Amino acid sequence: MVELNVTIGKTKTIELEVTKERTALHIGSGSIGVLSTPSMIASMEKASALNAQEDLPEGYTTVGTVVCITHNKAVKQGETVQAISEIKSQDRRKIEFAVKVLYKGELVGEGKHERFIINEENFLSKLP
Repeated sequence: MVELNVTIGKTKTIELEVTKERTALHIGSGSIGVLSTPSMIASMEKASALNAQEDLPEGYTTVGTVVCITHNKAVKQGETVQAISEIKSQDRRKIEFAVKVLYKGELVGEGKHERFIINEENFLSKLP
């Protein structure tokens, strides 16, 4: 049996530059050049995926299934934010994360994210 456990309490931080392509204006989720909510959420998912992946064996990965986020502060184009993911719990193949994005130490957004561990080959073989 393959070991599919992750380390509870482990964190992963990544940096994200607020480029033009990541603004609400460019994505179409708003009308000004600030960090878009979809881009913020994507950075939280990426940090979580990388966090879990460090503990998984070859051939296994995770897919996102739940995102529950608040976006509290605007960050203008050209600035850099930090997305932080902490593994909070694991129930079989379901992993729950606490996620947040900070700008100069201030909270931009936060919430929870869930991912499921999958075998990449099996998962892809079942898609239409």
